[in-house]
Amino acid sequence: MTVFCILLAAPRSGTTMLGDAVSRAFKAAWPQEIFHSEHAGPEMDFRASPDIKIRCNFFNFRHELLKGRPALSFPSIENQSEIFKLYVKYISESEEPDRFLLDVKYSSWHHLNYYWWRPGQVPNLLTSVMKLRFPLVHLKRRNLFALYCSQKRAEQTGLWSTLEETAEIGEKLVINASECAASLRSLRETELMFDRWVSGNSHDLYYEDIMTNGTFSDEVTTTFIDVYGAEPTAPLTTVYRKVTPPLRDVVANPDEVLSALCGTEFHHMAEQALA
Repeated sequence: MTVFCILLAAPRSGTTMLGDAVSRAFKAAWPQEIFHSEHAGPEMDFRASPDIKIRCNFFNFRHELLKGRPALSFPSIENQSEIFKLYVKYISESEEPDRFLLDVKYSSWHHLNYYWWRPGQVPNLLTSVMKLRFPLVHLKRRNLFALYCSQKRAEQTGLWSTLEETAEIGEKLVINASECAASLRSLRETELMFDRWVSGNSHDLYYEDIMTNGTFSDEVTTTFIDVYGAEPTAPLTTVYRKVTPPLRDVVANPDEVLSALCGTEFHHMAEQALA
């Protein structure tokens, strides 16, 4: 039986590191973010691509599907759910492994919503995933300030993942304190919203706990044993390294940031990250 595991997370939560390790240890196909625009294009011969991220990109599949079945372009619940089922069927038939790890960020669950979807309503894609009983692994970060800075740092440098042992500090990061506070509130609200939606139907992991001194925790191993119903065939190791240097060396205006976050739940996170 083919097992599709959905890795649910905010950007900059360690999904690349975790996905790399799990995919090799459990022999799972790992197309990374299936809703990533970088791996999609209307002129791509995606089926013939040597890159699984292109072969399994949802947008490439849907573009081809709608050319042959244009009536599916009307976003009814039935059509959107049918598109996802056909996508799952396509990747299960096109890839050799019978295990998949699909990365779907918080910001990507809207792509299969329907005519009258309302803000705050459970995304139709999540409803489909739960109906199909796909296991969900919700990867979270306890320190949302560190997550926010990691995102801003990646946007500043253009470096989202690395195989290098260390990352250069380079230009320091100037944080817009008010925008940071608003973003942290939004991140917390989004995380809690997904917690409500998947309550009782997900395995929860925390970025801060998944690895110690370069070794993945037993919790990671047991989580994916449960997901795939099998033991790993190799140790969980990753070739990826942390991109963001210590934030105390990166953030140019720590005092301003701490002052703006004073009295909020995020102040302690910032103090901890900047220590």
